[in-house]
Amino acid sequence: MDAAWTTASGADPKAIATGLGGDRHLLVFGPPGVGKSTLAAKVAAALAEQNQACVGLASDPGSPAFGVPGAVCMGRWSASGWDCFDLEPLCSLDAGRFRLPLVGAVRRLLQRAPPGVLLVDGPGVVRGVAGAELLEGLVEAAAIDAVLVLARTDQPLPLAAELRGLGLPIHRVAAAAEARAPGKRARARARTALWEEYLCPAKLRSIDLRAIRCTGTPPPLDVPSAWVGRQVALLNG
Repeated sequence: MDAAWTTASGADPKAIATGLGGDRHLLVFGPPGVGKSTLAAKVAAALAEQNQACVGLASDPGSPAFGVPGAVCMGRWSASGWDCFDLEPLCSLDAGRFRLPLVGAVRRLLQRAPPGVLLVDGPGVVRGVAGAELLEGLVEAAAIDAVLVLARTDQPLPLAAELRGLGLPIHRVAAAAEARAPGKRARARARTALWEEYLCPAKLRSIDLRAIRCTGTPPPLDVPSAWVGRQVALLNG
């Protein structure tokens, strides 16, 4: 492990973009609140300055940097930030509990990803069995070439043994001192803003749930109140 991409103030996105070399698929990994999404955006901007195509995968369904909450979203970097152009629904904000569907969604999106550098903004699940399984699953599903571990200088590396066991280049960089995990209300406001943006052009439709096949963990059909606030995905076929 190294700190070649770290400066006194934290990670150096331009150095990361320059040092990628043949590592075309990069996983940005670390606990909540260390600035993974911010760093991924800065690296994407640095790649754009080098005229390199970059695709981002927002794989934290609870706090996505762009796209739709409760989904894994794929976006292209532009002057205005990430532009979401594809997604796979999870219908859950819990990456740790629904890690198998999340990994499957990442795998399906990768099959449709355009060429270029891929930045996977990982969820902040970095402890226990759930964190270990999710780390290995994301690395395999997204064909990761290298892992960028964002951590505070005074804290140990999360899942250090599991990271070493991947057999990939592992680059440790320091989190910015000002990086902080948002509170529950701030996360809820951010999710609401993303939903409102996504649903802005939508039209109201009525669907008879008894006429379709419901999978996952749907509430009882005879308890309408249990469906309030639920997220559902309509899948063709």
